[in-house]
Amino acid sequence: MITFDEAIQIIKSESNSLPVVTLKLQESIGCHLAKPVTARFDLPRFDNSAVDGFCVCCDDLKNLPIQFPLADTIAAGDRPSTPLLPGTCRKIFTGAVIPAGADAVVMREYVQEEIASVTFSQPISQGENIRYRGEEVTTGTEIFITGTTITPSVAAMIAAFGYDQVPIYRKPRISILISGYELLSPGQELQDGKIYDSNQTGLTTWLQQFPCEDIIVQHVPDDLALISQTISDALIQSDILITVGGISVGDLDFMRRAFTQNGIREHYWKVAMKPGKPNYFGTFSRSNESRCLVFGLPGNPVSALVSAQLFISIALRKLLGEVDPEHSLIPARIANSYSKKAGREEFVRGLLEFTETGVIARTLDGQESHMISTLSKANALLRIPSDVTVISEGTVVKTIPLRV
Repeated sequence: MITFDEAIQIIKSESNSLPVVTLKLQESIGCHLAKPVTARFDLPRFDNSAVDGFCVCCDDLKNLPIQFPLADTIAAGDRPSTPLLPGTCRKIFTGAVIPAGADAVVMREYVQEEIASVTFSQPISQGENIRYRGEEVTTGTEIFITGTTITPSVAAMIAAFGYDQVPIYRKPRISILISGYELLSPGQELQDGKIYDSNQTGLTTWLQQFPCEDIIVQHVPDDLALISQTISDALIQSDILITVGGISVGDLDFMRRAFTQNGIREHYWKVAMKPGKPNYFGTFSRSNESRCLVFGLPGNPVSALVSAQLFISIALRKLLGEVDPEHSLIPARIANSYSKKAGREEFVRGLLEFTETGVIARTLDGQESHMISTLSKANALLRIPSDVTVISEGTVVKTIPLRV
């Protein structure tokens, strides 16, 4: 049995970014750039007005108030072909090109506009209300480095330079295999001795926070031959195979045997943690030098979802191009004492509260691995070290925000 930190390091070392592909920008949200993106031109591309108003030459506004004839209007998208003549002004809209000879824009709120003239009564400084060419980005600047996560704002910035496609690490293909005679899909008529499968809904919706190319879910009864064949098929087409249930030591726990039958290399089987002690990670190498990462999760819903957040998220982030993914850790002062047995690290479901005096963490009642109701109320996992048996009120603990 290995420690949680050892398991994380193994997953990192065995997970590599997927091949580079070119994808439409709108379809790349959540992916990571496989190459840097550089500025094709200055931003702004030209001197332009920051407001609706009137472009002037500051030297003409020394003796106020003063009235200028209104020459013409420059709208966004226009390309003025003549300079601003001395002693005149031109109406200009936000984003429009500043004509030669103008060095400031007076907001329309500060002038008196007539049909053919404008009266100015307030002084203005040179450069006021002008966005100058290249003041944000200059041509050739590396605006985003390799590995940058493409968020909506990042995509908008890339689009501002005319890119409609970007090189990214391919989105992973995921297979989920859920085993158990006792499971029924929600919507089916419930029978004695049966339970509804909550793991499919929990895992597939959790995976939606990542850009996945495909998520295929299959249900298999507790039958070694069927499980082994289903795994064999999934290994051919998947970047990650997630199995749920059948990974412990019971008479009907066939997953580990099926992994061995299919030539999967085992890296670990048990982790000294709670929930999620029976946790498997292995790798399968294909003939084309690609690989499938295999995670065997416990069947208890809390153990499965917590294991996904703690382990599978690290692998997914590596596959998507993140260099060294880590869990976000928020120090918090625990509001109530908590007791546990020594020997295993515990990830306790709790609530974080952000107050003026700092972050407060409260543990929730009902920490058993089948109690998904507690997980549904939690917004964080409190990480309690293996050698600690009592956490006193007021102690600072490390917490991991939950996304399950």
